[in-house]
Amino acid sequence: LEIVRPLLDDLTTTGAASTDLMVGFDVRDIAQSVEVEVDVDLASVTVDSALLGLTAERVSGGLSYETELGFESDDLGGVLFGRELKVEMKPELSRTADALLAAQLNFDLDIKDIMTWRSVSIVPPIDGVIPMEIMVTVADQITVEVASDLEGARIDLPRPWGKARESSAPLRLVWHDRGWAD
Repeated sequence: LEIVRPLLDDLTTTGAASTDLMVGFDVRDIAQSVEVEVDVDLASVTVDSALLGLTAERVSGGLSYETELGFESDDLGGVLFGRELKVEMKPELSRTADALLAAQLNFDLDIKDIMTWRSVSIVPPIDGVIPMEIMVTVADQITVEVASDLEGARIDLPRPWGKARESSAPLRLVWHDRGWAD
């Protein structure tokens, strides 16, 4: 779990949660036999990321960890930038073997919220609400992928840089171990 420590250290949670912890091991070989299972049921929890300066509110649903499987979620969601956030965690989401955590976050994002969140003082020639998909994978390294088809955004620039609101312009950004986890 050491690789996920920076991610967990970044997050602060407040609110109601119930937790079950089960630990099993063979006393003859503890180091090789430890098995851990954690089940958490969140009820309207607030999750803050100091690194990103973001807050997810009303986070509810189930979250579990098992030594052999990693993290999984059950009907996990909340509110981000005032809009519905869906979170899915399961090993099958990973594109990497032996991932400890593979999570997919889906939400709609109003471009104005990015400007407010990052304190951008200029008014860019873009507006609208776009679908976002963020994949976080924790294995031997941490990978974050941000993707959107940008459908719903209008870019008010001359051709070829402009974009109509109903058109698609796929965007994909990928970060690997960007030093923030050190």
